[in-house]
Amino acid sequence: MAAKVNPDLARARAQATFDPLQLTNYLYGGPEKVKRKRFLQNMALQVYKEEGCQDFTDMNRDEAYTEALHKITVIYKKLAELGIQRDSPDAYVFRESILPRDGHPFSIHFIGRTTVAKQGSESQCAKWLPLFDSFQVISTYGQTELGH
Repeated sequence: MAAKVNPDLARARAQATFDPLQLTNYLYGGPEKVKRKRFLQNMALQVYKEEGCQDFTDMNRDEAYTEALHKITVIYKKLAELGIQRDSPDAYVFRESILPRDGHPFSIHFIGRTTVAKQGSESQCAKWLPLFDSFQVISTYGQTELGH
């Protein structure tokens, strides 16, 4: 399915004095990286549809929170299935294709995880990081405040 492009935008693009694809390749580090980025974005959009994800438009706060939990759960399950590390550039592209600028309920969880990883002793990291990574322990605001 081809994307619908605003006619004014299409006309402006057609008048460009440079090759937009060449600029895209330059900005994203080459044609292979652009190809990978587009692959991940398309996969994310397919997962979005298959998993019944919904836009937050017209949702109240509780509905949006529940939908954000659904989306982030779908994202992390798919990343694990694909063998993509959660903190990798590929994970960022995939996540932002489903949850652009919306944030998600696990944002604080990863702040807490990072705090333990950076400030914990070896034995603390050995005990707690696997629990964070498997979501058996989920960080909250209260837990992040302990570091202040």
